Amino acid sequence: MNASVLRLLVPRTALLAALAASPAAAQFDQFIWTYSDSGSGSGSVTSDKMIIYGPEDGDGCFLGATNAFTTVAPYSLVVIADFDIVNWDKGGSDFDYLVTIVNGEETTVSGSCFDCQVVLYVPAGATFGFGVHSTDCKYGAAIATLSPLLVQAAPDVQVINGSQPESHFGAALAVLDDLDGDGIREVAVGAPWADAGAGRVTMHVGSNYSVIQELVGAATNDHFGAALAAVGDLDGDGVGELLVGAPDSNLGGQDSGAASIHSGSTGQHIATLAGETVGDLFGTAVASAGDLDGDGLDDLLIGAPRHDGAGIDAGRATVHAGGNGLVIRSWSGAAGDRLGEAVASVGDIDGDGVPDVAVGSPRADTVATDSGRAQVFSGATGTELLVLSEPGCSPGTFAFFGSAVAGIGDVDGDGVPDLAVGAPGDNCGSGVDGSAVVFSGAEGHALSSMFGSLIGPHLGSVLAAAGDVNDDGRPDLLVGSDGTAIAPDEPGRVHLFTAIDGGLLLALVGNSASEQLGAAVASAGDTNGDGRPDILVGAPSTDASKPGSLFSVRPSFLWTDVGHALAGTLGPASLQAQGLLAEGTPVVVTLAETESGLPVTLVVGLAELGAPFKGGVLVPQPNLLVAGLVSTSTNLVLGGTAPPGMPSGIELFVQAWIVDAAGPKGLAASNAVRGTVP
Repeated sequence: MNASVLRLLVPRTALLAALAASPAAAQFDQFIWTYSDSGSGSGSVTSDKMIIYGPEDGDGCFLGATNAFTTVAPYSLVVIADFDIVNWDKGGSDFDYLVTIVNGEETTVSGSCFDCQVVLYVPAGATFGFGVHSTDCKYGAAIATLSPLLVQAAPDVQVINGSQPESHFGAALAVLDDLDGDGIREVAVGAPWADAGAGRVTMHVGSNYSVIQELVGAATNDHFGAALAAVGDLDGDGVGELLVGAPDSNLGGQDSGAASIHSGSTGQHIATLAGETVGDLFGTAVASAGDLDGDGLDDLLIGAPRHDGAGIDAGRATVHAGGNGLVIRSWSGAAGDRLGEAVASVGDIDGDGVPDVAVGSPRADTVATDSGRAQVFSGATGTELLVLSEPGCSPGTFAFFGSAVAGIGDVDGDGVPDLAVGAPGDNCGSGVDGSAVVFSGAEGHALSSMFGSLIGPHLGSVLAAAGDVNDDGRPDLLVGSDGTAIAPDEPGRVHLFTAIDGGLLLALVGNSASEQLGAAVASAGDTNGDGRPDILVGAPSTDASKPGSLFSVRPSFLWTDVGHALAGTLGPASLQAQGLLAEGTPVVVTLAETESGLPVTLVVGLAELGAPFKGGVLVPQPNLLVAGLVSTSTNLVLGGTAPPGMPSGIELFVQAWIVDAAGPKGLAASNAVRGTVP
């Protein structure tokens, strides 16, 4: 049956009707690019790479000239590309730059970054692209290489602004219990510089972000709301409470700090805990520790990174009983460590039935000055369980490893919860790039590492568990790069990664300098009923004219991994899909990790069947079978074109089944992927 007949029978699956076992367009070739230049230069686009040669002197090049590739966005997109630019007028007083282009308007990519990542937001129907701009056309052409290209449907973003200029609204976030019974949890937002620095916390309805309650700090410059955490029900009303840090409170002496507990249902004050001595900054970091003492109440984990008990700025982290506030666990660093700058509950790592905790010491001189350290302690006994440091390269001076810690759930499927640690000053890459590392809770080794060298500076200043956003059955990780501690004028970035392998799922970039997008991140849970968790991002801004903002982000993925691979000779086969599900654009399916020469059938469906089959799970409803394919020693790459008339919201499921004697019943299967038409 030929492709035209298939289009008549199953028009919605026609995009895969013409699949063949041959190389196909991918990544950059998802689009049809148009090249334009100034009369000099050249460029090329292949499936996985774009190369642009900039203008040169003597070949018709004029000041301000740009050579560029442009195309048209079929719908609103986030376009992410790693780039490298060389020969940028070395020795000259002016430079050549990579520029992004949207509807003819050029934006220079940071002039100080020549090995970075571009994140471009493109509205539907807009012309967009990349170019090399020359300011003087001297010293030879700059050459920009972009590879690879990640394209995602633009997320749905709602912006909620603070009420007071320079209040730093969005500096801290906490997701509370569902108060109104709509199935959506409510949200608390800190604005620690509001009200002359006394600080303010607003509690918002999770569905529309209208304000439920407002809490105000006790005194000027307390910075109430600098840290927030949801804790369990302490007052017996069936609703969890809110723990608020005010690290500059003078309650126990100048800047001793404080942390207060407020009713999650009414905002009413329940209790306040005070720092012990001058300058402790108690309340810099706060978290629920879970129930460590077995009384049925959550206990409170609080950091005081400038506590001097074991030396100047040694730092301390304490756990306070949720019932009476008494200290039941305490850990201190050595002089200068600033232990307690970051704290988190990480779940029961040692299997004793009691949650354990992680504590960061970003100024610890582990291998170099301020290289940093993170530790995991038993919640039951306080015993040190793990000591963590940056893998892959020795943490250098001022790496600040341990600036952020987060429990993220079981990433590697061993039944033990895992954790992530951030090092925003890490220079393992080409500059002060930062890093975030996911560690095994069971053994303490690194499961995945994310470095900022191609992503932007100061990666890892903030971390949070994201839940399973991409539907692959594993937790994902939110990483903020706000630059607060290192470069306060940063616009900030937030990245969503797969925790198991560090794959980039989504990137968000601040709109302007000083926005500090990513100073706080959190998973909001599913707020729109699409079955995947949504994201909250704080952007407190250091611009005196701005109040700061909360961003509610609902990611949308063109393709997601549904899982259900069935192992064969080489283990589970891997199926990946790329391409825009828009009329006339290439779609590519790649099958990898299979024995060469095995018969393959691609199963395509318009619905998820999820039925037991041959010892595995047949995920797609089999509306179309593409048979007669043969696996290769490298990758089997299949290409087709998205047909017209595919309505928004249509889902497409694809899975490969392989005749493999090592499979349970003579068959193996890849994971399934799901594509969605935006």
